[in-house]
Amino acid sequence: QRGVDVNGKDGNEETPLMHARNKTMADYLLRNGAHPRDRDKQGRGPLHHAAKRGLTDLIPFFVLDVNARDD
Repeated sequence: QRGVDVNGKDGNEETPLMHARNKTMADYLLRNGAHPRDRDKQGRGPLHHAAKRGLTDLIPFFVLDVNARDD
């Protein structure tokens, strides 16, 4: 299978999901297995990156169900 590793990390341990700039990109990455709980070297996840960039329309993609289990 060819393509991009949706969970691949760069030198700062940032994933493609942390670089998502719009809903289409975030949705695509999540539907293809991107991990919304990954953290970069600074301990920041996709939610932090979206908020820092003012991409408030992405926040619902990263707010997880508080009752969800991480088994």
